[in-house]
Amino acid sequence: MFLAILIASCTYEPVDGTVELLPNSEGSGVFKVDFSGSTWTTNEAQATVSGSFIGISAIKSNGEGFILMVEGAAVGTYAANINVVAYKPADTEYGYWAINDDNPTENTGSVIITSINATTKTISGTFQFKGYWTDSDNPKPAIQFTKGVFTDIPYITQY
Repeated sequence: MFLAILIASCTYEPVDGTVELLPNSEGSGVFKVDFSGSTWTTNEAQATVSGSFIGISAIKSNGEGFILMVEGAAVGTYAANINVVAYKPADTEYGYWAINDDNPTENTGSVIITSINATTKTISGTFQFKGYWTDSDNPKPAIQFTKGVFTDIPYITQY
């Protein structure tokens, strides 16, 4: 599911049925977050802003990646536990999601959209969340993702 969301957030399908990939965003925007004693960073990030959601994906060439998908399309604060906020490590189909299956109402963090610049088509904000491992057959401790920042991430609009 994570991969499907990541791929879907990187394409735009106009009314005529054609698909247009986002231009290479390398060097245009920064996405970073602290966890497990280090800072994860990439400049390979893209976003989609629609009438009902904002999706941001950030990846590295080894397959690691983050997805932030919130229900809303404006500057504001969005709860992590009722939206899609996740990290997928390299070489696994599982990841850390901001949802605690044992306590779905737990406040696991937030995504704050601070700017949507319609002129430059960029989006910026911050995030933090407590991520729970999704493989219940091979449990791992939750991880705190802190000081998450995305700055001037290029976006497309999709309606």
